[in-house]
Amino acid sequence: MKGELADLGHDVNMVAINPVSGLDFQSTLVNVCTFPLLQDTSVFNTWEAMAGAKDDIYIYDSNGKLVIYLRNGGSINTNLSTGDGYSNVRDILMAVE
Repeated sequence: MKGELADLGHDVNMVAINPVSGLDFQSTLVNVCTFPLLQDTSVFNTWEAMAGAKDDIYIYDSNGKLVIYLRNGGSINTNLSTGDGYSNVRDILMAVE
């Protein structure tokens, strides 16, 4: 998706945060991710601070302001393995400045 967005003139940065409980799966994720994977720690506990859950998506604008929080399984399909989910996320990213 990042390449597709770049071809359309939208430069985006993507990153994933692996939960503290997912430390054992970190190497598996690193092998399949094409974007940076950050490892959460009990010191920062980012997942809890952001009230995040697996496959949630936070979209920020170029000023670092949260534009939309897409909860996995919420009213907007964000399953990137489906045509609708992929299109939804891509179109939202395209609309963000």
